[in-house]
Amino acid sequence: MPAPGTCTRCGPRLISAVVFQLAEITKAFGGRTLFDKVTMQIQPMDRIGLVGPNGVGKTTLLRILAKQEPLDGGQVVAPRG
Repeated sequence: MPAPGTCTRCGPRLISAVVFQLAEITKAFGGRTLFDKVTMQIQPMDRIGLVGPNGVGKTTLLRILAKQEPLDGGQVVAPRG
């Protein structure tokens, strides 16, 4: 099994670059909290999946990353463009 951070096709990935970074984001709709101080990083070559029942915030998270949905708190750092 390859070491963490190693792509079996392309070798070690560069950890220094961040594609998206969420810093303590908070989002609620009508009194229902979807995200409460969520922090995460998505780095180049990361593969992620969003799974869960309807209404838990999967599409909202993608809209936040695309800067189509405002946050109630926190910060999203994303590439320009």
